Amino acid sequence: NNNNNNGGGGSGPLRPPRDRSLGPSAGTPSKQALLNREIINQQSGQEVLRLLEQRRPDLDATNLATALQRLAKIPDSQRSCSSEVLRPWLDELTRRLPELRP
Repeated sequence: NNNNNNGGGGSGPLRPPRDRSLGPSAGTPSKQALLNREIINQQSGQEVLRLLEQRRPDLDATNLATALQRLAKIPDSQRSCSSEVLRPWLDELTRRLPELRP
């Protein structure tokens, strides 16, 4: 019995286990998962805010929560993110909370 996590029991090439958090289809990340990756990869508060503005139509509640969490972790965000800047995003996330899964 070949128990190597390659998705089958045969003698095919070894493959890493599929990351199921990226989307429902076999190894293909969803649009929202790709957007979350993009958000997480931003290195400054300004970059996160710019991405939010550019991708606003594509954002779901999870993306908004990820962006706000990313802003909280980036050290320079305190300088670039006043409460006036964050308020609309917090309000948007609050309106969309029912979309989030527990």
